[in-house]
Amino acid sequence: MLDLSRAFSRSHASVKQCWLEVVPQACSELRPADTPAAALAIAATVAEVLEMYSDGSTSSAMISAVAGIARMEAIGGAFASALVARLLAATSGSKPAVASTTGRTLALCALCAALRGQFSMLAGPADAPCDGFSDLVIAQGGLLHAIREAGRRPALERAACAAEFQS
Repeated sequence: MLDLSRAFSRSHASVKQCWLEVVPQACSELRPADTPAAALAIAATVAEVLEMYSDGSTSSAMISAVAGIARMEAIGGAFASALVARLLAATSGSKPAVASTTGRTLALCALCAALRGQFSMLAGPADAPCDGFSDLVIAQGGLLHAIREAGRRPALERAACAAEFQS
């Protein structure tokens, strides 16, 4: 049985154990009939915790789990598709659910991990890319741009304040 409740724990050890041990073990023991629901549940959990994980250990554990699950034969394709859809929905639009720089950085890392695990399935062959390939590239570029802009904004504000005081 797939239990994702520890992914929301305040305990870093519990979160790491969830992503590095519990989730991969549960995925490897899934029955084929349970695979689509489990893929959706894990993808939804990843999208929900992006704004919660601000430390390196829990976010690294989650990204490692994403990469490992995306490479699993039984669940990898369904999980990668569900995760990409969730991440695109959570990070785009006029009021994205994931708006912080940390959340967007984790979303970009998770998106890249899923793509590495299931690139052929998500993007298609080189001579005939899937319809969604452009969306994936645009989403990655949009996330990277938003992350870079958020980093520049404080520096620009400090420079403007410094310039005001000098005049």
